[in-house]
Amino acid sequence: MAYTRERLGEVLVRAGLINDAQLLIALDQQQLRGGKLGEVLVQELIVTEDQLAEALAEQKDLKHVSLAASRIDAAAAVLLPLRMARRRLVIPIGIEEDRLVLAMADPLDVEAIDEAEFVSGMKVEPVVAAASQVRYAIEKYIAGVDALQELELVDRDEVAERAPSDADSLDDEAAVVRAVNRILREAVADRSSDIHFEPSAD
Repeated sequence: MAYTRERLGEVLVRAGLINDAQLLIALDQQQLRGGKLGEVLVQELIVTEDQLAEALAEQKDLKHVSLAASRIDAAAAVLLPLRMARRRLVIPIGIEEDRLVLAMADPLDVEAIDEAEFVSGMKVEPVVAAASQVRYAIEKYIAGVDALQELELVDRDEVAERAPSDADSLDDEAAVVRAVNRILREAVADRSSDIHFEPSAD
């Protein structure tokens, strides 16, 4: 990939998203606070996260994606562990030509790319997305799946510990476990805030 030599501030000024005075103010704030210029610009409400992501993508000659409008491959998303995804603020969103498409809030994080390649065993194709969208996708596609898998393991262990003499009862409980897990999966996928179960005479 052909990286531009322009600095982020120069890209933003050229795009008309900030002016020279705003850039100088942000650079001063960066000196005082530390951290990255892009984060300062977003915190000061000078640019939006999407505008920052677009500028970073242009600076590094990468594709910018809106995760809110993209189809995320759930099977690809779980190729990286939750802890790593949260720490690096990255999420796999698909596989194209045997390469793992990795949405990143910070395309300068070369270590994140190296770690993703090591963990997944695949070459990574980085793309840039807004930080808040990456966080949301991580919680929806990785954290939700992890929670359901843990629930299934606990339920399976509890059923296995019951006395084997009552096979019909075990079958009934297994069916209930599967039904509840299905409901929970659907709730996670729909981002539901509440689930209500009502008793029935049946």
